[in-house]
Amino acid sequence: MGWWTRRNLADEDSPQEILRSSRERLQIHSALVAAADHRDEVLQVIARAPSDAEAVARLSELLGVTTTGAGSTLDMQLRRLMPHQVGRIRAARQEVLDLIARLEAGEHR
Repeated sequence: MGWWTRRNLADEDSPQEILRSSRERLQIHSALVAAADHRDEVLQVIARAPSDAEAVARLSELLGVTTTGAGSTLDMQLRRLMPHQVGRIRAARQEVLDLIARLEAGEHR
């Protein structure tokens, strides 16, 4: 279990709050994974966008992600596209998916 998952399980938040924040985190991880899978197109969209808002809208459409995820993609450091970093993002995404599944099944803490 990664630091983010452990931190959430250790907090005094309710299972519903942990589930909500986990779903938000999943949006971000999913967007970063999609960006890594389409890195050339992502870089082209960013390079051609006339504004941040337009880049977020175009990234959301390209990647099929929320505007939260697209904004995180726009904000990410390029080093996150390196293979070892992408592996870490995929692993973190899986941890969040597993946590959500446990919470939805009624298991927590």
